[in-house]
Amino acid sequence: MGKKQLRKITLGFTVLECQRCGDQRLATQRCDTCQASPKAHETQNDLQRRRRVVAEFRRDRANVDPQVLNAQLRNEDRSHYIDSVIEAIAEVARSRRDATQLLSAMSALDQYVAAWQLALPRPMRNEGKLRAQAMSLVAEGAENLISTLIASNILEAQRFEELAQQKWDRAEELFADIEKLEKLCETISAVNASRVLNTLGQKAREFAVPEHTLHALDAALVEATGRDAESYSGMGLQLWTVRQLSLGAFDADMAAEIIRTTERAVLANPACGELFESELWKRGYARSSALMSGALANVQRALTDSQATSLEMAHEMVSAVTTYRDSTIRHALASMFASSVAEYARMTSSNAGKLIKKAASTHPHLYLNENLTDSFRKAGAHADTDFAGGRYLVGGENLTEEEFLDRYLAYVESAVSMQVGVTSAAVSLGLDIDTNRYLSPRDREVAIAGLIGIYDLCFEDLREDGSTIRVDARGPESDWMPLAASISGIVGDHIEDLKLRVTDGGETYTLEVHLPTVRIMSGGIEDVPVREAILRMADIASLSRLNRESILPLSTWSSMLDALEKELEHAQPAEWIRSLRRFRAAAAEAGMVQVASSCTNAIRARRRSISLAPLNCREVASGSARVLKR
Repeated sequence: MGKKQLRKITLGFTVLECQRCGDQRLATQRCDTCQASPKAHETQNDLQRRRRVVAEFRRDRANVDPQVLNAQLRNEDRSHYIDSVIEAIAEVARSRRDATQLLSAMSALDQYVAAWQLALPRPMRNEGKLRAQAMSLVAEGAENLISTLIASNILEAQRFEELAQQKWDRAEELFADIEKLEKLCETISAVNASRVLNTLGQKAREFAVPEHTLHALDAALVEATGRDAESYSGMGLQLWTVRQLSLGAFDADMAAEIIRTTERAVLANPACGELFESELWKRGYARSSALMSGALANVQRALTDSQATSLEMAHEMVSAVTTYRDSTIRHALASMFASSVAEYARMTSSNAGKLIKKAASTHPHLYLNENLTDSFRKAGAHADTDFAGGRYLVGGENLTEEEFLDRYLAYVESAVSMQVGVTSAAVSLGLDIDTNRYLSPRDREVAIAGLIGIYDLCFEDLREDGSTIRVDARGPESDWMPLAASISGIVGDHIEDLKLRVTDGGETYTLEVHLPTVRIMSGGIEDVPVREAILRMADIASLSRLNRESILPLSTWSSMLDALEKELEHAQPAEWIRSLRRFRAAAAEAGMVQVASSCTNAIRARRRSISLAPLNCREVASGSARVLKR
C-alpha cells in the first residue's frame, strides 16, 4: 500500500494552448495563468470516459449481505485483494471503458473487510478488532483512490491520492500493532506463570526513564491505563499487567468496561467504607483472590500435563468456572449491593445466581449475560462435561474447541476484571489491600518474578526454607535497597530473611536482607523528617549484605553521616547524641568501622563542647550532667 503501487495509476487529461497568453491549460478549465475561459466546444474525452466508468461502478456496487459473510476469507492474504483493486483502478485510468473489473475487485475487498467485522473468539478477539479497523481503512483508502479517477484536474486528483495514502499509512501502523500484539500473545501463552509475569515486568520498564524512581514508574504505569496516578498509587504494575493480559487473552474493551463498572458500582454503595474496614470483607477479598488463583493454577497444570486427556482438561476448566462464579464474582457483587457487613456475610454464603441476575439487570456493562454462559454453570455443578469427535459437550451444548476456549476465557475475563475493579475502588479510598493471609508459595513466586522484572532481572528460581526465601535471577547489578524494600512488602510477615542471588555474566551478587527491619523502617519513610529517614536507612543497611559486605559502600555511609550532622545542627544536645549513637550502632553492625569511629569522635567532641560551655541555668546544667554520665 505504498507510493510505489500508486505509480501504476496514470491519469490522462487533454491539454491545450491558451490563445490569450500562450501557456498550456487543461481543456474545459480556466487558464491558470490569465484566467481565460474555456471554449464551449472543448472536451476531456479521457476524463469523461473515467467518469462514466466510476458512475457505473457506484451505481452497480452492492452492499455486503451480513447473512452470507465468509469467515474463511480471513485466512487469505490481504495483499491479494489490495493489489487487485489497485490494478483495476489503474486499468480504468489507462483505457477501460466498463466497471466490470473494478466491481469485481472491490466486491472481493468488501467481502474480505466484512469478514473481519465478525468477532473472533478469545484469545484472538483483539487481533481481530485491529485487523477489522485496518482493513476498513484500506477500503476507505481505495474509495479515495477511485475518486482520483473523476477529479477535474491534477491538483484535485493529488488531494484524493493524499487522502488515500493517509488512510493506508494508518492501516500500516495498525498492522504493526498487530505484530506487537502477536508477540504479547506468545508471551502470555507460556505455561509458566512466573516467567510470564517476569517478562511483563521487564516490558513495563519501557515506561521508565533513567531518573525514574520506582514510585515514578508506578505512576507512569497507572497513567498508561488511563487512570490518575495519585488515586491509584501502588497499583501500576497490577493495572498494567491486567491490561496486557486483557489484550492477549480477553476482549480488552469489555474487560476495561467491566473494571470501570465494577469500581463505580462498589464506590456508589453507601456501605462500601464500612465493608472495606470490616475484617470479614478483608478476609473475603483475600480468600476470593486466593481461590481464583488456585483455580487458574489447576487449569494450568491440566493443560501442561502431557498425560492428561482432552476430557480431563475440559473438566478442570469447567470446574474452575464454578470457583470464579461462586467466589470471586460473588464477592465483587456482594461488595456492590450489601448494605451492611451482616448482609455481605449473607450474600457471600448464598446462591450467586440471584446476585448475578440482579447485577445483569442494573449494570449491563458488566456483561454478565454475555460472559457467564449458563451451560458452563450447569456443567460445573453436575460434572456434565464430555469430549467426543473433536467437540466439547458442556451442559447440553456442543462446542468446537475455539468456542469452548472462548466461553472459558469469558468467565476468566469477568472474574479477573471484577476483582481488579473491587481492588481499584478500595485503593482509591486509601485502603491497604492485604492478600498475604491466603497467599500460596506459588502466588508469592509469581509476584516476586513480576517485581524483579521491573528491576530488569530475569527470574530463575525461588525456594522457601522456613522463614528464609531464596531467589535466583540473572541480569545487571540492581538498585539493591529499593528492590529489597519492594520484595519485603509482598512476601508475608512469616518470611524474615531474603537471599537473592543475581548472576551477570561472570559476576555473581548475593543480597542478604532482614525483611522485618526493612518492613518496619521503610513504612512511611517518605513522610518522616530527613533526620529520621537517614537513621532508618542506616538501620536497614545495618542488616543488609551484598556479597557479605555492607549493602552501602563506605562513601554512601560517610555522605549519610555528613547529612545527618547537618540535619542535627540545631538539635538539642541529648537528641544530637542519641541520633549519633543510633547511627554509630548501625554503622558498626554493617562493619563500617571508620564511620562508627567518626561517630564516636563526634560524640566525644560534642560532650567536651557541652562541658566547656557556660552554664547559665539549672535546666542546662542538669541536662548536660545527664549527657556526660552516659
